[in-house]
Amino acid sequence: FLSALSACRANGACRAFASARLSSRPSAVSALAPLPEDSRAAEVSFAVGFSGVLLALGGLEFVDLLDPVLPGETEAPPLWLLAGGLAGVWGFDRYSRRGEGAASLARGLSRLFSRDVTRESTAEAASFVSGYLLGLPSCAFTPTAVRPVELLAAASDALGGAAGGGQPR
Repeated sequence: FLSALSACRANGACRAFASARLSSRPSAVSALAPLPEDSRAAEVSFAVGFSGVLLALGGLEFVDLLDPVLPGETEAPPLWLLAGGLAGVWGFDRYSRRGEGAASLARGLSRLFSRDVTRESTAEAASFVSGYLLGLPSCAFTPTAVRPVELLAAASDALGGAAGGGQPR
């Protein structure tokens, strides 16, 4: 702990903290690399849109396959046209945009369908510490928001009944 404080003092970051000169940045902070751009909303919306279009076209192809059985007439685009359009879009992205669209789609799909256990654990630990510091009862196995309130109400009723009815005089 002391080595961390002495390192902060040595690199100049602690000198600018809570001082009147907040506009001047210490040399150690200005030497850091800029933060990466995080466009979560764009990635997830792109992945949802692409998945929706793909699901709609797949549904149309499936309904077109069952067209002799189903009443009415359905028309789906031919598979060769879909495959050619997808290959053209992929080629444009790959050679013109250096694969940025495919990378954004992959990041969006991974955000939608994969679990980030470290992130979930950090959020759960932070919510537990917040609740503990606020005095809320601890409930295991991710309870609803109503359960701690019910526990607090039951505890206050039990304490009020022991003290003489719980009614203010």
